[in-house]
Amino acid sequence: MTKKLLYKYFEGECSPEERREVETYLKGEDLSILHAYMDEVDRNTKESDIPQEKSEQLLHSIQGKIETEAAIKHILRGVESDYTTAPEAGFASRGFMQRLPIRIAASIAIIFAIAASSHLIWRHQKENRHAGQLAKVWTTIDNTSLNVKEVKMPDGTMIWLNANSSIAYSKDEYNKTSREIKISGEAYFDVSHNPEKPFVVRSGKISTTVLGTAFNVEAYKNEKDIRVILVRGKVRVQTPGQQEVLAPGQMLSYSVNNRKISLREVETKEVNSWISGRLVFNDVPLHEAFRRIEQLYNIDISYSSEPGVEEKRLTGVFDRKSAEDVLSKILFVYGLEYQKKGGRYLIN
Repeated sequence: MTKKLLYKYFEGECSPEERREVETYLKGEDLSILHAYMDEVDRNTKESDIPQEKSEQLLHSIQGKIETEAAIKHILRGVESDYTTAPEAGFASRGFMQRLPIRIAASIAIIFAIAASSHLIWRHQKENRHAGQLAKVWTTIDNTSLNVKEVKMPDGTMIWLNANSSIAYSKDEYNKTSREIKISGEAYFDVSHNPEKPFVVRSGKISTTVLGTAFNVEAYKNEKDIRVILVRGKVRVQTPGQQEVLAPGQMLSYSVNNRKISLREVETKEVNSWISGRLVFNDVPLHEAFRRIEQLYNIDISYSSEPGVEEKRLTGVFDRKSAEDVLSKILFVYGLEYQKKGGRYLIN
């Protein structure tokens, strides 16, 4: 170690290799070169040039950084000839700090500066690692068409995406460390069996975990309910603070608004009929069914509050024909009709 290298270090001009060399030296037992460097700084700057108020602030700052006696003892061992009387009040007493020679106080400040820098570097690296974990790259598969899209995953799992629906997964992790899918809209899953890598579907605040099974998930944007229907096998559905294990023929509904879940028995025969091009509604609020039809046929549907549309729910399977045909059949069930004005369908 040389004083020249110490000058470069404290001026911030060291290369990474030189900086590591100096910091390793400063953590060692023999600090004679450091003390010689500090004496030279003392002579060049003169202690009298430092205002009394500034000196008080510096000492107070150093005092506040001292948390262990061992660190100071390490410094004092190298300058024992300069200061041999140990204070009775303890190393952290203010009077003791004020009586220290400036090079000792500076050495103490250097040690704590190195410790603080090491902690900041460690924390920065930890945060970067954490950010790297969060920065997962998701591959999205969209279905913007009016037809059903069939997707085969790398593990052999088959997914059928309904119109205006999408899934996302990580190519780097899927079937390697995990099998995780995000969904928006509606999809039917026929999952390949793999007990070591459970298949997890995330939709909003709920997750559905399976080993090998077939089930349907409805998680449309702007709809108040998320639904999971189990066709075969067994799935575990988790929500914040709740968990349910479904048996075949059960449907779980999760209310996005009040965060409550409900279970009911359903007929699974027609659950995935939409794969073959039909329209399937499983206990869907009527006004949300209208929103799906709007997106599917790119039309505008409006209704007044008089018919009580907000309170009605729809369960049924309909052939995907024209918008007029679908609307007529749905409205017939409730004794409602529509009028077409321009490109708008008015329910009355």
